Amino acid sequence: MRATSFLFSAVLMLTLLVLGYVYLVDRFVLIERAVPFDYKHFLLQASADIDGKVVIDSGSNGSHGLNAIALSDYFDAPVVIASDVGSYPLRKKIFRLSATLNKGDVLILPLEWDYYSRPEYLSARFVEGVANKNLQLAHYINDLSWAEKLRFILTEYPFRNVFESIFILRQNDPQNIWPKRRLDKFEQRLFLGNNQSFGGTERDGPEDMNFIAAFAKSCDDYLFERDGRVLLQVSETFRENVELLRTLAERGVLVYLTWPAVVDGPQSRCYSEPLISQQLERYVSAIRAVVDDAGLQMLGDFRDNHFPVQCFLNTYYHVRWTCASLRTGVLIASLKAANVGSLKTGYDLGNFQAEVVKALNERRRELSKD
Repeated sequence: MRATSFLFSAVLMLTLLVLGYVYLVDRFVLIERAVPFDYKHFLLQASADIDGKVVIDSGSNGSHGLNAIALSDYFDAPVVIASDVGSYPLRKKIFRLSATLNKGDVLILPLEWDYYSRPEYLSARFVEGVANKNLQLAHYINDLSWAEKLRFILTEYPFRNVFESIFILRQNDPQNIWPKRRLDKFEQRLFLGNNQSFGGTERDGPEDMNFIAAFAKSCDDYLFERDGRVLLQVSETFRENVELLRTLAERGVLVYLTWPAVVDGPQSRCYSEPLISQQLERYVSAIRAVVDDAGLQMLGDFRDNHFPVQCFLNTYYHVRWTCASLRTGVLIASLKAANVGSLKTGYDLGNFQAEVVKALNERRRELSKD
């Protein structure tokens, strides 16, 4: 009897410790910002009630060289470019998108090659960003389901980061001055009326080569080599992520994957090394098979998304703005070939701006009440 009582008490104590730890992390570490740090995420939130929108998400190749206004004209629907950083986990991206996408929305994923091959892991940049001084990536965790948030807290988020985050000195702001200023900056960006207003960029260089790209021996090393290994195998992580995307599709979201834009560098041409070129076709076929088996669609040919050195901005994934028409044209051609056409939502860019302004003003009213 004593042994049973001891076991029960031990299990109860352990359960209370785990629940206490989860509460501590959720309440005091993974803090939800009144206004997201990221403009792109605010656009997703502001457009959540719009049925029939187009969202583009990936790493930074999706931000460079895609013209949201031209795509909006093609779809006759608002387009949000949510693409940010290629080291951020696709699983977390999908949960973030799930909170804002509706039946009839279109999701386009021009994923970098890493997403197909790398095992499940959270980069240091991502882990540190969710609870740093600015709570820069807090929105990724705040949008998770409780089951997924528990998974993150108990199995993915290092205790070292929990400990460090508790002692971060964040500025006291009882009048919400900082988030109000953030909203003002968002509004200014919205009314630029250009690609930046919808989450993209218009960077045309010249720029110095990105350090990591410069450190890589070649374009192919940058695209496919990690820790001395060439990664050209579809990972189990990608298969699991495709299943999550299939769940989105079952809700009525139209999900399309497509190939990343890659661009030759000043001293290195992409897809040129024999070891890579010999295996790339097999790798592409394996990716297509996984996507097809899930009932999803892969758009276009990866070769069509390969651009010349004149389009190089600062990495092998960043296309200059002057090449945006080429890159956007390739995507539109692949959409036409797949019979993906106008959504006919009746939302023009003016309607979309009005919807975002409405969300901005609602958030301002909420901040004024606090």
